[in-house]
Amino acid sequence: MFLKATTLDLIKNTQAGNIYSNPEKEIYLLKPTDRAFDGKVKKPIYYISKIINQKSNYITGLFSTNNPTIFSGDERDTFGVKKVFLFELSEAGKTLKIYPRGVCHASS
Repeated sequence: MFLKATTLDLIKNTQAGNIYSNPEKEIYLLKPTDRAFDGKVKKPIYYISKIINQKSNYITGLFSTNNPTIFSGDERDTFGVKKVFLFELSEAGKTLKIYPRGVCHASS
């Protein structure tokens, strides 16, 4: 899904969460977690989904890091290999920058 660094721009705040769009006009929903994760040591703070045909398609949970504006998440590629990404909220949530782990970015 996120093969390279990308920036999502906030287009709307809703009760369901924040709606973002990328330059290709794909729509994403960033939503706070709304359920308990019993037995889990580290719980996601948010999750991100891609909106396709008005349906929410889960991508990954976003987990806290040592930096309060950066979260980590992962997804599996077509070969089943887990890829880790950093999600950086900036400009008071107006942008969500997504970087494959290991790619330099302004806040690190």
